[in-house]
Amino acid sequence: MLSGDALTELPQSPLKRVVVTNTIFHQLAEENGVVEYIHVGEHLAKTIHRIFEYKSVSHLFPHY
Repeated sequence: MLSGDALTELPQSPLKRVVVTNTIFHQLAEENGVVEYIHVGEHLAKTIHRIFEYKSVSHLFPHY
């Protein structure tokens, strides 16, 4: 979670992007162009399903 002046200071920082999940949405974070959201709903559903079936989940997250 970003707090204080983080959202206003991010665009001036050397960071090119900050990747967060969409479990907590903040309108200003989306508007500043530095914050990128990962949508977790589909990943979470697939993970729960595979765990329920006693299958591996590691291949569901190849780029994280």
